[in-house]
Amino acid sequence: MRGNKPPQPLQEDAIFKGLDPAVQEFLNWKIKKMNEVMNHKSKSFQEIIENKLMEIQTLKATLAKLKSDQEQAARARDSPSLELKALKTELLRHKSKNEMLQKESAEASALVKKHKKDCEKSDKKVLELKAMYAEQKDKYEKQLSEQANAQAKRVDELKKLNKALKEDLSLQSRDWEKNKNS
Repeated sequence: MRGNKPPQPLQEDAIFKGLDPAVQEFLNWKIKKMNEVMNHKSKSFQEIIENKLMEIQTLKATLAKLKSDQEQAARARDSPSLELKALKTELLRHKSKNEMLQKESAEASALVKKHKKDCEKSDKKVLELKAMYAEQKDKYEKQLSEQANAQAKRVDELKKLNKALKEDLSLQSRDWEKNKNS
């Protein structure tokens, strides 16, 4: 033993507070056992104390790590993981994209319906125009036929008139020749 002071019994460390009760109980038991060892008078008393102090330091470091791990686990339990957040973000993005596509689909559907109505109106208008064209064509063909018939009659009349004029001219020419020779 170094010095004249008897070894001081170990006290419960503040780092033990907030730990699981079973762990605290184990540590208290360990401290109690170490205190018993320190109180025991033997030749290797100092070595035992130093070994036990090293064990205590190791235990304190292990407990600090455990406490840190517990806190980290509690934080992980309380807050969603990054992967879950990424999945939620991806889900929201897909949901937004889906809503946008549905809106575009509805707009496209409305445009198709409007185009279909416009086509139906155009088809109806085309049919009306075709009917008007057929009617106008019939009228025009009838008019052309009547004009052709009228012109044919007129040509016939003009041919008759021309023939009559030629005959008359021929007669006048003969009469003139007779008058001239006489």
